[in-house]
Amino acid sequence: MEVTVAKHAGFCFGVKRAVRIALDAAKSKRVYTLGPLIHNPPMVEEMRKKGAIPLSNLKDLDKGSVIIPSHGISPQVLKRIESRVEEIIDATCPFVKSAREEAIKLDRECEQLIIVGDREHPEIKGILPFLRDTVLVVRKASEIPDKSFSSCGIIAQTTMSESIFKHVVSRILSCSREVKIINTICDATRKRQSSTLELLRNVEVMIVVGGHNSANTRRLLEVCRRRKKPAYQVEDDTELRDEWFRNCQKVGVTAGASTPSWMIERILQKISSF
Repeated sequence: MEVTVAKHAGFCFGVKRAVRIALDAAKSKRVYTLGPLIHNPPMVEEMRKKGAIPLSNLKDLDKGSVIIPSHGISPQVLKRIESRVEEIIDATCPFVKSAREEAIKLDRECEQLIIVGDREHPEIKGILPFLRDTVLVVRKASEIPDKSFSSCGIIAQTTMSESIFKHVVSRILSCSREVKIINTICDATRKRQSSTLELLRNVEVMIVVGGHNSANTRRLLEVCRRRKKPAYQVEDDTELRDEWFRNCQKVGVTAGASTPSWMIERILQKISSF
């Protein structure tokens, strides 16, 4: 059985940067992260063992240093923690910060701002408090209301699917007189989706490696399934199943932007053992 890894898979710049910031800080002091630093439970657990402790409740915050996760936080949360800690370390991904700045700019310039993304995702929750209440967050083109806009601005969650973003843009172009489009999908997301599509053409089964709470990993799974290719998402090697590979000669492996290289290697070893 031949196993091939997608050209672009695993840690992106923003995640790698956040992990480095957290682990460097944990070497010399007590460090907390506001929720999981990244959306990959196995990696978050490894960081916990090394002293970067995720908090699920702000009430548990007790001095020390706190790290803002890669997806960012809202100004309200920042205000709540400022007086309770000794130091705030910002590990927000620069691309997430850039998307937030573009959203604020378009919200001022346009009658209607539309964000293509998931309202419940931490990245979007961190952006919305900076914007007017009129902002629309949609996950697909069909969620756009049937009305026209004099001017409309469009951005995307950095981990959004490129094809979904294009469908939304197409829908808005048909009902707005003036449209300003800023594609804020980060390059790492785009590369992982395109290299997954490229690999799909030459394999029979695709394994998508990444946290079940990871939006960009779910997008990779959706990319595979839209092409009617057997695809399975796993968070770690224990979730792999022998029957997925029966009578299979070529297997593809791709991974979300918050998946560490050591987990990808562990997955490859387990597949080879079947």
